[in-house]
Amino acid sequence: MTRKAIDMKLGTIAFIGAGKMATAIAGGLVANGKEKSGIKAYDISKTAREHFLSATGAEAFSTPEEALASADIVVLAVKPQHVAAALEKSKPLIKDKLFVSIAAGVMIKTLATLTGCHRLVRVM
Repeated sequence: MTRKAIDMKLGTIAFIGAGKMATAIAGGLVANGKEKSGIKAYDISKTAREHFLSATGAEAFSTPEEALASADIVVLAVKPQHVAAALEKSKPLIKDKLFVSIAAGVMIKTLATLTGCHRLVRVM
């Protein structure tokens, strides 16, 4: 399968949280052929957004609505203690998407409750 085919299969990926882990994952995706235009991020921190943009070339937004609007896959990349707050405004935007969490220790049941999503993957 070509890189372009892989890129098309992945669709648009949006990160909730644009810190070190999100930046590393997005950077790896870009380095392996994922189009920068297919990666978005939302972070409350302007510094994190700016670093994400400079490190990956992908867009980072100050509102979840901007980042999640066209996403096919949502990656939750915030510290466990910030999960509820990060998802508070995002719930209606992620309900029907594939949701991947890298928030350590946050159980699937908790994520399902907070997101209303039934397509969940817990990585950490």
